[in-house]
Amino acid sequence: MNKPKLLVLDVDGVLSRDKFYDSSGQAIGKSFIDIDWTAIKSFKALGIPTVFLTGDPFNSAIAAERHITCYHSREPNGLMDKKAGLIEIMRDQGLDNKLDIIYVGDDLFDLPVLQEVGYPICPSNANLYVQKHCNVLTRKGGDGVVDELLTLFVDRGYFEYPDIEDVLALDAEEYKND
Repeated sequence: MNKPKLLVLDVDGVLSRDKFYDSSGQAIGKSFIDIDWTAIKSFKALGIPTVFLTGDPFNSAIAAERHITCYHSREPNGLMDKKAGLIEIMRDQGLDNKLDIIYVGDDLFDLPVLQEVGYPICPSNANLYVQKHCNVLTRKGGDGVVDELLTLFVDRGYFEYPDIEDVLALDAEEYKND
């Protein structure tokens, strides 16, 4: 199989562990683990662009803070359409082969994309039906899924770990604009 050229991540249930709501039901906070942000920078340092594909607009601010392009998969009628989101991402990234894409998702909404890409991945606590269509990681969503994914691809010989200086430079760039 070809070396992956793009990493697409669902956010909720993959990167985030918990989601906090106000009394009106609006998301007001989420919890993440830092090693995943470092792993995302590592993928970028390896030349693998990383984007979010999410149904929750709350994730746009998080993505912007981390210099990650965020695509929304909700249509104006409120329906989730991650497959249409994937087509938009591919167009924007100049990719024509879905088999070159790693997608990490955890829920039924992710299934249409997981069934299309060359590298379908899910955390260990993903929906059980989704797990039947994926390479299942050992970590749960929010517990270092992207970090485990990076190690998996290094161990399988797709990549070497990036030079730490390249990762540090991306980290410095992220905080320089704050």
